[in-house]
Amino acid sequence: MSKTYIVNCPVLDLAGNPTGEFFEREFTQEEFEERKKKLPERKRCLKCKYEFPLGDYGRDKRQTDGLNRYCKPCHRGNCTKARAARHKPCVYQLFFTDGCTYIGSTIQNFHDRLSVHRAKIRKKIHTNKLFNQYESEDISGRIIMYVQDEQELRMNEYVLIKHYKELYGSKCLNAYFTTGILNENKRQKTEETCNVEEN
Repeated sequence: MSKTYIVNCPVLDLAGNPTGEFFEREFTQEEFEERKKKLPERKRCLKCKYEFPLGDYGRDKRQTDGLNRYCKPCHRGNCTKARAARHKPCVYQLFFTDGCTYIGSTIQNFHDRLSVHRAKIRKKIHTNKLFNQYESEDISGRIIMYVQDEQELRMNEYVLIKHYKELYGSKCLNAYFTTGILNENKRQKTEETCNVEEN
């Protein structure tokens, strides 16, 4: 007596698209083997636990089969969540090999922002001219805090720049506060220059 198989087959609409419902169908061993040959090779997604054809997986050279462990929708969801987590607004601190420091803020990924600083230093085109005396390898950094929105970001950056300028003095390379206000020395020089021009 030949072996039989019970398979959950998808219910299709008039256009041939799956409706999301299934019905049980009985196959003989010969019919089952024939059906298996016609079906594309499948792989189970580690996240949603469903099996999909290999075409529904992206490439990943690190895996033994050369395919991603997650199906494309799950992988896309993972990337979106990771990207959202990385793009939280943050205030960061940069360190230089001679002991100087710099406080900045970004609404992008901190590591991307650090790469931009290094690229500008390498080309000697950084807007903060003090940075151009260093090499790109002389700079490292860390995130001080994550914040919720841009207004809170600017306020925290302002407070931290003020604190670090008092703490490090001339070793803090911030020329301006985040609100666009010059620091005390710059403001005094600007006022003196204006008075001279008026006289």
